[in-house]
Amino acid sequence: MLDNHHINNVIFAALEVDGITPVPPTVWDRTREVCAVLRRTIEELSPRDWSFIFTNVLTDDRPIEREQVDLLAGLAARTGRRFLPVLLRCDAATLAGRVTNIDRRQRQKWIDPTGLTDYVHSHSLVDVADLDSLSIDTAVTEPAVAAALILERLT
Repeated sequence: MLDNHHINNVIFAALEVDGITPVPPTVWDRTREVCAVLRRTIEELSPRDWSFIFTNVLTDDRPIEREQVDLLAGLAARTGRRFLPVLLRCDAATLAGRVTNIDRRQRQKWIDPTGLTDYVHSHSLVDVADLDSLSIDTAVTEPAVAAALILERLT
């Protein structure tokens, strides 16, 4: 499981990140560089029978966000791995309740319920319908059920 903070925290470790104050926008250029190195490592060095799960928050307001999906699809194709984009959706109120969990602060994740709510209301997730994606509403779907739905789609 390659959580987006597995990648982001490589850069966040060199910054003062409190989970509330926005990070400089150029941070995302640097995290994309880390992700590129990780994709190259998977392609060139990791065992072919390993599977990878990447987590990201990607929105459709910037073309570079969809490009990240396409890069992962290309990686899967080149390495003979299955590619399944899964959109985990959740209403803003439920997310705002979850965002303050103490473990999020420890992992340098966003902990600002107001900022998160504003973000959810002003952004849409990247459109990956053309990639035979799976969409799951995590406000009403228990984690074990969500995992079963993903595994069912993959088999």
